Amino acid sequence: MTAPTVPPDTAEVNDGDPAGTPRREPRRLQQDVRALLARRPRALNAGPFLLGLAAAAWALAIGLTLTVVPMLVAWIASPATGLTWQEAVRIAGTIWSVGQTAPVTIAGVTYSLTPWGIAIVCVLLVAHGGRWGLRRCDSGRATAVMIGTAVGAYGVAAAVIGSLAGNALAEVSPLSAGLRGLGVAGVGMLVAFLRERGPAGLPVPMWLAVALRGGLAAVGVVVAVAATLAAIVLAMRLDDAATMLTDLHAGVGGGLVVLVLGLGYVPVLVTWAIAYVLGAGVVLGPAVTVSPFVGVTAPTLLPPFPLLAAVPASASPLAWCLPATGVLAGVVAGVVIVRHARREPRLVRAGIAALGALVAALVLAGAAWLSSGSLGDLRLAHVGASPFAVALLAFVGVALGAVAVAAVPGEPGQARRRRLRVAPTVDDAADPAQSASLAPTDEAPSAVPADADPTG
Repeated sequence: MTAPTVPPDTAEVNDGDPAGTPRREPRRLQQDVRALLARRPRALNAGPFLLGLAAAAWALAIGLTLTVVPMLVAWIASPATGLTWQEAVRIAGTIWSVGQTAPVTIAGVTYSLTPWGIAIVCVLLVAHGGRWGLRRCDSGRATAVMIGTAVGAYGVAAAVIGSLAGNALAEVSPLSAGLRGLGVAGVGMLVAFLRERGPAGLPVPMWLAVALRGGLAAVGVVVAVAATLAAIVLAMRLDDAATMLTDLHAGVGGGLVVLVLGLGYVPVLVTWAIAYVLGAGVVLGPAVTVSPFVGVTAPTLLPPFPLLAAVPASASPLAWCLPATGVLAGVVAGVVIVRHARREPRLVRAGIAALGALVAALVLAGAAWLSSGSLGDLRLAHVGASPFAVALLAFVGVALGAVAVAAVPGEPGQARRRRLRVAPTVDDAADPAQSASLAPTDEAPSAVPADADPTG
């Protein structure tokens, strides 16, 4: 009788080792290595610190790519400029830093009117990476560590990029770039948290959540009306915009850079249109204000930037009706508030509507603050809308519409539903059994009290 053999995967052999030390089969070693490599990514994904770094790195990589690639294409398309590819990359880094709303200094003059449309793209990128990280956090502590790491890493990277991108042509303060980067990353992670965990993840009372819904609905209406009007005016003045672009003599590569900056300044143009629609007006230098209540704008020399062709030179006779947009936005906000708080008393709904108007005013004032700044010289040392004026007019208009709708007594549509519940429908009339029940009979009607409701 022979001894039982050991399977090949678990057999220990001795290839003539004098010490007699057994070793495992190569196949078993390969299986152990593969299992270790398979477990390694899971261990990496479980670390909230590494998740935050990965989310920040992803947002930084994509955001920088969106600015570096167009700049490199412009450098290739315009060899006559004499720039090297290193200088082109530095200019792209400066544009990215300015896109974080950081001021830039060019030839000793500071420009603080920044294209914060690029910051919106960066916020969305951070939010996407943050949602990816939040799905892999299984506790509140891990979530806090991941969010803090992502925000801190993004801010530090923004400061480093602002420092490295500085050159003789343009310079960005690393401290300003880092602080603005922290703000962009913080907003992005807040959006990711709300999208992934929902409003229920924050201790927000129901009345505040309804007010936020109504206020954001009002903001959406004002933005839609202002953006539509700005697009119409810009489309009517495409010839002036083309002339401004020709005066820049940018060429193909420079035209691509102007296109990127133009897309970044679109939110600024929309915010100026919001201030114009609400009646606050836009300041374009000393003693120059563009407003629906000013018939003719004083002549002022603006930079040859194509988007500035949408600035109206005179106000239409019907422009004084534009501030009614705030009241219209308030009506929409009131409808939203009544829909979510229909069972509350009228005074409670009116208070929520006033709070929603305050939310809309604060959001629009923040946009006006981001869209105000300096274009460099003394003549355009301050351009943009007054945040206080925008907030005041937005609050008054939205509150008028929202409180009026929210204070309407009764539940909207209640009487209509009651009538529909009694009145026969077409299908009921087509039903023979229902028709027979509705047909008059020879039986005497039952006695009905005099004070009874005839509709039941």
